[in-house]
Amino acid sequence: MLSILRLVLILSTGIFISAAVADNRVRFHCVDGQEFTISFLPAHDTQLARLVFAGSGQTITLKNQLMARGLFYAGEGWEYHEWQGKITLVDTRSTPPKEIACSRN
Repeated sequence: MLSILRLVLILSTGIFISAAVADNRVRFHCVDGQEFTISFLPAHDTQLARLVFAGSGQTITLKNQLMARGLFYAGEGWEYHEWQGKITLVDTRSTPPKEIACSRN
């Protein structure tokens, strides 16, 4: 039997993912001037998202990392974190990884 806390965490994660998937494509602007778009795949496959930087034709595929709270997608040297309205893009190719604060356009 699931504990109440565990059930709440599972349901909250589902709500965050559902909201992101419903929008499908979200545009962002970061404090360092970068702009990017994330496209969340249809509701039946919430495991992947595609990130494209403005002016770039390169698509970066991110995989959902299934966090207890918020959204966390990672792949190809990048991470996308979203929790309580705070959005962070992380360039994990850098040493140390570079965290970039972003907001929805």
